[in-house]
Amino acid sequence: MVQPAFIICCGSKSEDRETKTISFFNVIESIGLDIPENLPTQEKAKFQHAGRISAEIVSSWLIEPEDYGELFECHFSIRSPSGETMYPRDLPPFSLKSDDTAHMHRVTVRLHGLPPLTEKGIWRFQMDIRRVGAEPWQSQSYPFYVDPSDGYISAVKNA
Repeated sequence: MVQPAFIICCGSKSEDRETKTISFFNVIESIGLDIPENLPTQEKAKFQHAGRISAEIVSSWLIEPEDYGELFECHFSIRSPSGETMYPRDLPPFSLKSDDTAHMHRVTVRLHGLPPLTEKGIWRFQMDIRRVGAEPWQSQSYPFYVDPSDGYISAVKNA
């Protein structure tokens, strides 16, 4: 079974074609929200989103020998502090060939905007992976903190 290695949120990335080494640029540690200061509090909720953000969520998974030749499925979502799942997305299934020399497999989700982030607390970009139809899902997530009252979002370090 594949095992989680790491997950990161960045503005962009680059991969060397020969070595498959990856570089991350503009790692997202905070997101500023543009909220008009003169709005009443109840109206500010309409602006509690980072609609213009462009980001990539990259998750890396350790490949075990028994994973070669198997078909895998992936699922991406954004999780609110209260556990609500937002922006769920099933990604195309993939298989790992036995002649692959890599011991890691990366899955990337490109975001063009975010849903409203009106709930205060720790939010998560979550990636799940499993063999098609198997249980359980293997998961990893990238946490970030949201406080809609101050119009600022910041990343929380993975523990």
